[in-house]
This record gives sequence, structure tokens and C-alpha cells, in this order.
Amino acid sequence: MMPGKDGFEVCRELKSDPETHGVYVILLTAMGQESDMEEGRRSGADEYMTKPYAPRMLRRRLHELLDSYT
Repeated sequence: MMPGKDGFEVCRELKSDPETHGVYVILLTAMGQESDMEEGRRSGADEYMTKPYAPRMLRRRLHELLDSYT
């Protein structure tokens, strides 16, 4: 857990700011409840991955996101 703000709040702030709205956000968290995942979608996250995660999956998703940018 982050002090002060949670990842959902940070994601909402990034996505609502015109200067950072295009930044890709991957939430990497131990919070794996369906309600948590839904909150991640509502916050504007591009991906929601729960711990433990497979580094290969993270890498694959990063490549997919970056490839869609170009």
C-alpha cells in the first residue's frame, strides 16, 4: 500500500490531467478481488495485474501497449 494515496487515485489523476492522460498505467497489486479489478478499470488503468505475477506476462503486456502506441 502506498502512503497518502492509493494507486486508483493516482491513476485517476494521471488520466484526468491533459498533460499525462496518455501515460500507460499498469496497476500491479496484491488486491485481487473482483471489486478491486473493477475499481482499476474505473480508474482508467490500461492493465490490472495481481501479485504474484509472471514477469513474462508483464513484459508481454508492456510490449503490446507500446506496440499499440506506434
